[in-house]
Amino acid sequence: MHGIAHVRARYSDLVKLLGEPDFVREGTYSNPTDKDLEHCYDSKVSVMWGYDYEHKKEVREKYKRWGFSICDWKEEETPKDLYMWTLRGEDEQAMYKFERMTGLKDHTFPFCWKREDVKEEN
Repeated sequence: MHGIAHVRARYSDLVKLLGEPDFVREGTYSNPTDKDLEHCYDSKVSVMWGYDYEHKKEVREKYKRWGFSICDWKEEETPKDLYMWTLRGEDEQAMYKFERMTGLKDHTFPFCWKREDVKEEN
């Protein structure tokens, strides 16, 4: 599984569309707990939907159905405002499944994109 796109959304939107995250980091990026380090890319992800870190059958089945996972990356705390979430999957079909399931379109930016470039729309 690898990053295939980014989507701009709020945390609350993702919870409404996908339910509660399947993984929630207990500590912070700079101060992870032992459990965080055991389960999640050295604590680089604070929340993730659709990927199983704890070997739960229902989450594995969800990922098979969805074909994608979505998470933040290297954030001290979970972003709550508009944020460019990382969409992960095996191929571009994951992006299309995500769009069909949520109605959200991917917004992949070039490497020069900075988080500060995402502004709240009035």
